[in-house]
Parts: sequence; C-alpha cells; structure tokens
Amino acid sequence: RTYDFGAWFNALQKGEFSMAISWSVEGPTPLDFYRFLMDPETRKPQGEASAGNWHRYGEPGIASVFEEFDRTIDPIRQRELAAELQRRFVEAAPAIPLFPNPSWGVYSTRRFEGFPSEADPYAQLSPNKMPEALLVMTRLRIARAGEQP
Repeated sequence: RTYDFGAWFNALQKGEFSMAISWSVEGPTPLDFYRFLMDPETRKPQGEASAGNWHRYGEPGIASVFEEFDRTIDPIRQRELAAELQRRFVEAAPAIPLFPNPSWGVYSTRRFEGFPSEADPYAQLSPNKMPEALLVMTRLRIARAGEQP
C-alpha cells in the first residue's frame, strides 16, 4: 500500500508498519549507521515518534562496543570494533540494506554559480545532506550575465 509522504513518514517514525523501505544514516565511520539501527538507547516504544531506529531494535550488550569505538583513536582497533558491529548486525538482521546510500543533485548555473563539481568537490550536492547543504548555500554567488562559470 502506498501513502503520501507525510502519512508514511508519520507511521514510520511511530513504528506503525510491518515492513517499509526507508533510509539510514552515514558518517565518517560505520558507527553512526550501526547506532541508528541497533542501539538500545535509540529505541522508543511503538507509537512514540522516533528520529531513527524506526524498527525498534536494540542489540543486547552492544553499548560497550559503541562506547569503546567512541573512546579509541587507534584505527586498527576501530576496524576491529567495526567488524564486531558488522558481525552482530548480520547475525541479528534488524534491517536489510538494499543499496549504499547514493547521493546526487542537479543544478543550473543560469542564475547562480559555485556549486560543488568534479573540479571543486567541496560538498555533496544533495539538498538532504546537512550540514553540507548549508555549506553549499554559503558558496553560491549570483552568476554574471553572459558569462560562463
């Protein structure tokens, strides 16, 4: 069954679904992804709106792995902890990732210039990427009439 976005997202946030296709989060390490999908601290009761962990899953005993990952600056140990998070995620299968988080955007230089490009990839172009979308807004400038950027 399909819904308009508002009704669908409301049901998603409240955990009122049997199956849904949605999204997760990304970050500089896998930590944010696994926290979003498995952290008991982010699990809310069904019917209460949640910013994430919409499926209401909490992996028992995983908090210590998250805490150690947060504390360590050793990249080898971080990889070991990420492997542990991945192993536990695969065993529990609280969600099924369908594809990596693609990001894209479209722009026109007819009126504005300064968008991220292959020559200047300072941010992802997608308007859904915060705070990067704000960074893009600070770099845009009015295009000069008749000039190509």
